[in-house]
Amino acid sequence: NYNITNIIFLAGISKNPIKNNNKNILLYNKKIIQNTCRFFSKKKIKINNFIFASSVYVYSNYNLSSFKENDNCKPSNFYGISKLYSEKMILKTFGENNLCNVYILRLFTVYGKNMHKNQFMYDLQRKFYKLKKPIFYSENVFRNFIHVNDVVDIIYILIKQKKFKIIKEIFNIANQKSHSIGYVVKIYS
Repeated sequence: NYNITNIIFLAGISKNPIKNNNKNILLYNKKIIQNTCRFFSKKKIKINNFIFASSVYVYSNYNLSSFKENDNCKPSNFYGISKLYSEKMILKTFGENNLCNVYILRLFTVYGKNMHKNQFMYDLQRKFYKLKKPIFYSENVFRNFIHVNDVVDIIYILIKQKKFKIIKEIFNIANQKSHSIGYVVKIYS
C-alpha cells in the first residue's frame, strides 16, 4: 500500500517501431494517457500534483525561434498530436474537477546523461567519436536545448512549492536562446 502524492508522467512514444505506420504513435500515446487518467481519477488517492512532460511538437512550426505557452497549437506530426491530446485529457480529468495541481511542461530538446539514441546531441557525440570530419545535414535548423538536470530541478521546485489554491499551468521548458545545428556542431568540434 503506497501513499502516492505526485504523478510525474514522462512516458510517450516518439518514434514508431513499425515502419510506415506513424499513426500508431498517436494511438499508443492516447491509450497510455487515457488509462492513466481513468485509473487515478477513480481511485480514492489524494494526489497533490500531476506533472506531465509534453513537447515542443505541440506547436505547428518547430523552426520558429520562440513560442509562448498561449500560442495556438497545431501539431504537424502524430507525436505532437498525441502530446496535445494528452495535455487536454489531463486538464479535463484533473484540472476541471480540481483534483490536484496540473503542470504541463512543454519540453524542448532535452539532452544529458542517458539521452535517447535518436536525439541530435547523442548523434553529435557518437559521430565526433567515430569520425574525423562528420557531416551533419540540416545545419540551418534551430533547436533550443535544455539539460536534463535543469528539467529535474524544475520538477522538484514544482513539487516542493507551497500552494494556496489549485494550479493549472503550462510551461515551456527551454533555454533563453535557440541555436542552429551548424552552430552547435562548430562549438562541439
